[in-house]
Amino acid sequence: MEEKEGPLPGTSPSDTHKSGLDILVVDDDRLVLNVVSEIVSAVGHHPHTATDGDAALEAMSAHHFDLVISDIRMPGMDGFQLAARVRVEYPDTYLVLMTGFSSDSTFREAMKLDVDAYLSKPFKSVELIRVLDKIVEENSLAE
Repeated sequence: MEEKEGPLPGTSPSDTHKSGLDILVVDDDRLVLNVVSEIVSAVGHHPHTATDGDAALEAMSAHHFDLVISDIRMPGMDGFQLAARVRVEYPDTYLVLMTGFSSDSTFREAMKLDVDAYLSKPFKSVELIRVLDKIVEENSLAE
């Protein structure tokens, strides 16, 4: 992930989404939480954070989220376990998994869980923005 000051690549004030998505970012690394949240916010969405899978499920029981962006490797409930629960309990929620330990097996496992996107860390902000834009487009077509 890159951390830069100023506008994010590929964004401008006219690019922000009018209503924005409520997005839950889940990672045990606070730097990743902050950077991903800044990117999400910069393009007009509403980031919320959780540092583990249990905290994410607790947040989801209290608030509707359009999208969950979760790390795979976390202590306690990992991202795969969280994704499986989200798919059952919140089937209309979009899911993005990210990992710093990408492999063919983690990619296959993510696809088995029917995630909407898979990001390998470090990723560029523009990669996340493309994923967000795709989900916004799919979400608007579904309404």
